[in-house]
Amino acid sequence: MDLFGIPCFTSLLAALTAVLVAREVATFRGTIWLKYILTPLVTLIIAGFVLLSMREYEVTAYRTLIISAIAFSLVADTMLMIVETNLMKHGIAFFMLAHLMYILAFSLEYKFRIWHGAVAAVMLVFVWRFNMRIRGPAGALQIPITIYAVVLSLMLFFAISSISLELSRKTVLIFAGALLFAISDFLIAFLTFIRPHKQESVIVWAIYAPAQLMIALSCFS
Repeated sequence: MDLFGIPCFTSLLAALTAVLVAREVATFRGTIWLKYILTPLVTLIIAGFVLLSMREYEVTAYRTLIISAIAFSLVADTMLMIVETNLMKHGIAFFMLAHLMYILAFSLEYKFRIWHGAVAAVMLVFVWRFNMRIRGPAGALQIPITIYAVVLSLMLFFAISSISLELSRKTVLIFAGALLFAISDFLIAFLTFIRPHKQESVIVWAIYAPAQLMIALSCFS
């Protein structure tokens, strides 16, 4: 189905683009009050796509899990955007809940393939090396971050495995969205603990927002 033929789809996409660009500019310039308004608004608009898919089609387990994941992400986004206090532990917890919802959604039709074992092995090696790299810089957050990395890897695993079922718009969007999500999370850790960058939020959101959008758009299939 042509997504742009769906009522309100084009308007939502235009609104998302405008708000995201404004959010990035406000964050880059250090206009904190405007960042605080626009950051959750980006995620709310993305949630609007899932609600639109429910209106156009039907309420399914997959769409319910995706909207739940985005809701948890909204809470995490709100916590992590605050600069006056450090709420990273709380943000990690809510993002972990979001990924658990994504895991449930992506695994609804899971079927084991032999090559899935190789994917899982590669991910375990990556998590181990990542854990070794942040052992010092992360300090007391090392254990929560390591657990989060495992959950994130599991989400990415099921996203990758979905391609083995069929190559469709839905599976491609799931894979691309999950991969970008993993990259954005890696950048958060890298730009926070390993090589701090003052524009970390701008860089991460340029990847994170499209990642969430792609997963939301998978609900139209």
